[in-house]
Amino acid sequence: MKNYTWDTAKGANVELTVSTEAKIEKLSINGTTHNSMFTTYKGGHYLQFSINGKQALVPVPEDMYAEIMAPEKELFDKTVTAEQAYQKHYDSVKKAMSY
Repeated sequence: MKNYTWDTAKGANVELTVSTEAKIEKLSINGTTHNSMFTTYKGGHYLQFSINGKQALVPVPEDMYAEIMAPEKELFDKTVTAEQAYQKHYDSVKKAMSY
């Protein structure tokens, strides 16, 4: 697990604990713990949570978001590379078999 702490532009203190699988373990804003999830809004990355039944967003700094999502991006890139290699092989076999 990894811990992140930052202050928002509006002065809120944010503490975030994330597992190695990019799963949010704990979000605390100004000392209050919330259930949350990552979301994208207007091109930025945010944590979405609820306060008194209303949805709220807190921005996640881009460098922190990139660090949090690095393992997921690496897995995605490996999957794409493997799929491209498979497709190349599949196409060559299909051509050889004259399909």
